[in-house]
Amino acid sequence: MPDFGNRLRKARLDARYTQTTLALELDISPTQISAWENNRETPSFRHLEKLSRVLTVSLDWLILGVGPAIPAYLSVQESPDPNHAAASLPMLSPEQAGKVLRELGDADREMLQRLVLRLATGSSG
Repeated sequence: MPDFGNRLRKARLDARYTQTTLALELDISPTQISAWENNRETPSFRHLEKLSRVLTVSLDWLILGVGPAIPAYLSVQESPDPNHAAASLPMLSPEQAGKVLRELGDADREMLQRLVLRLATGSSG
């Protein structure tokens, strides 16, 4: 399974962004994109949300490599309301979440641990 950096690179290239154009879209430096793609740094949740939206990929796929790359809200036809779309997203059962965590590679596990720590401490970094 590709790690976070490789999934980010694939999503960026599939969306036809260079590191520079994606950095401009996110209002960060291209070196930051490079650091993420090479698993040297972990993006904040705020940046992960922006990456998901700009690159049109699901957070589950981007962070964990599970599920379809295309976010579920794009398949919701009956309502453009983002709250309606979010309500229709499937949740992982504890068993499914445990399975996903056991199957993560070391780089993804470390990235997820750093992300959870940031969320728990309220750091937006």
